[in-house]
Amino acid sequence: MEIEYLKEFTSPEGHWMYIPDIYRPTIEDLTSTYKISSMLEIGFNIGYSTYMFLEWDTTQKLEITSVDIAKHPCTVDAAAKMKELHPSRFSFIACSSRLAFKQFSDKEYDLVFIDGDHTAVGCLSDIQIALDLQAPYVLFDDYHVSDTPVNDIRNIAEAHPDLTLEKLYPAGDMDFRIALYSTPFKV
Repeated sequence: MEIEYLKEFTSPEGHWMYIPDIYRPTIEDLTSTYKISSMLEIGFNIGYSTYMFLEWDTTQKLEITSVDIAKHPCTVDAAAKMKELHPSRFSFIACSSRLAFKQFSDKEYDLVFIDGDHTAVGCLSDIQIALDLQAPYVLFDDYHVSDTPVNDIRNIAEAHPDLTLEKLYPAGDMDFRIALYSTPFKV
């Protein structure tokens, strides 16, 4: 299935659009089981995951704030298109998550989805943002990818004293998973 919204945008990374049947159960589980109604997404790219979260949210009430450094040429245009599609449920900040903190820190988030800077420093910074926001859950994409620096995400998350693994979501036969962790702010 190709996502119509994404046809006009290109990006060298991000591949959720190619396997939506695998991700749909994950998104439906997150929004229904964990009652996710507000999400901070760190790393928008051109909106693969954002689109699916907004479309497959079981309540159709999920609100997403996405922050991205906009290093890809299509990022800002893709975010504008997403805003057209979901004007009351989507907002976008073109900036580093660390530098943009004041722009989104006045909201409460049920989930912080970390899929931006995949370095150890970047991942730890984004985890700290989730903790500073007192978000009850943190979701990691690219949790387990071989032969990339992303491998650090799993090690960092597992070793972090404020995170507890809640659930691993398989991604078919692909060599990665999505991992949901709870924080001390889980009710």
